[in-house]
Amino acid sequence: MSLNEFLREIEEKVRELDEARNEAESLSRKIIRETKKSIISTHQESFESSEASLREINRLLKSLREVVQKHPELISNNLVNTAFQETAEAYIYYNLVRWGRFIDPKSMDVSPSQYVLGLADCVGELRRRVLDLIRAGRLKEAEESLKTMEEILYELNLNSDLQVLIPGLRRKCDVARAIIESTRGDLALEVRRKSLEDGIKRLAELLERRLDDM
Repeated sequence: MSLNEFLREIEEKVRELDEARNEAESLSRKIIRETKKSIISTHQESFESSEASLREINRLLKSLREVVQKHPELISNNLVNTAFQETAEAYIYYNLVRWGRFIDPKSMDVSPSQYVLGLADCVGELRRRVLDLIRAGRLKEAEESLKTMEEILYELNLNSDLQVLIPGLRRKCDVARAIIESTRGDLALEVRRKSLEDGIKRLAELLERRLDDM
C-alpha cells in the first residue's frame, strides 16, 4: 500500500470513531437527563415516574454499551463516564428511598468505580431529602436519612484504599463530610425547635386546664 492509501484508511477509521463518539455523547446526554428526572421523582416520592425513567435509562444504556463495545476507547470519555456514574446514583438513591436498602452493584450495568462514585454523590441527594422531611415535620425519617448518609461516608472511609484507587473519590468524600456536618446541624436545630414548641404547647394546655378549674 502507498502512503496515500495508509492515510485514507486512517481517515476512515478516525471518521468512524468520531461518528461513534457523537452517538455515544448524544446517548449519554439523554441518560443524564433521565437520571435527573428519576432523582427528582424520587425526591417527590413519585415512584412510578422514577421507575419509568429508570426503564428508559436501561434502554439507552443498552445502546450506549453497544457503541462502547465497538469502540472501547470511548469508555474514558468524560460524558460517557458521567452517564454511567449518574445512572448508579439514580438507582442507589431510588432503592434507598423506596426500599430502604442499598442496591447490589452486580444488578446494574456499571463498573465498580462508577458505582462507588455514584454512591458518594448520593450523600448530596440524601441531604435534600433530609431538608424536605424536616419541612414536612417527618423528623424520624429525616434522622434515618442522616444515618444513611453517615453510613455511606463511614464505609467509604473504612475502605480507604478505594480513595487511592478511584480518581475523584477522595474529593467526593471530603464534600460528603462537609454536607453531613451541615445536615447534622440543621436537623439538631429543628429537633430543639420542635422540642421547645411542644413544651410551650404542653404548658399552654396545662394553664388552660387550670383556668378552666378556677
